[in-house]
Amino acid sequence: MKKTIILLVSLFSVIFIGYRYGLIALDNKNLYKQELKTEEQKILPQEENNQKTADVDNKRILIEFSGSNWAWAFFYKGTVVCNDGTIYSFNFSGDRTIANLLSQDPALRELNEIILNRATQSSEKMSETDLQELKNYLKGIKATYKEQSVANDEGQSSIKFYDFEKNEKIIIKSCGDRNITNKSKNINKILKILQKYSLTPVCLKYESGL
Repeated sequence: MKKTIILLVSLFSVIFIGYRYGLIALDNKNLYKQELKTEEQKILPQEENNQKTADVDNKRILIEFSGSNWAWAFFYKGTVVCNDGTIYSFNFSGDRTIANLLSQDPALRELNEIILNRATQSSEKMSETDLQELKNYLKGIKATYKEQSVANDEGQSSIKFYDFEKNEKIIIKSCGDRNITNKSKNINKILKILQKYSLTPVCLKYESGL
């Protein structure tokens, strides 16, 4: 009889301990799920930010308006218009890493990524009408120029079209050490559209016909 009671007590103890550890395991599992959910919530905003960055990376620069000078200290800053009309500003002045990359004449896709990854989006955006007109005029642009040397070490203020099909930056207008005018058709119409958004080299202020 005594052995039977001892056996029943032992069995009850085993069941109770097992039940208790089962509850602890269940609590731990629920706690783990909660911690996992919390971590996912921390990660999600980062993924959303990455997606926003990817959206920027997938854009293509259509027009670059910039000033540059390599004579003394490296100077390179400007504004770009993307293929969806968004406008960004950038400033790489004094950045020797960027200077070295540019000296190697990188492909347009690489340059596109370099600029947009460090550019600041403007509150202004090109209107859909202006954007479509601009794209239509740019279709006939060729790298045919009239050039004149006018200075030394003054730098350049330029408007360029990014032709990704040819992997080429085509100058539309440039002023500074050299005055460069593109001789393609519709150049003045392109410049008039860009003037609405203050994308105008200084020399245009002294030229008529626009």
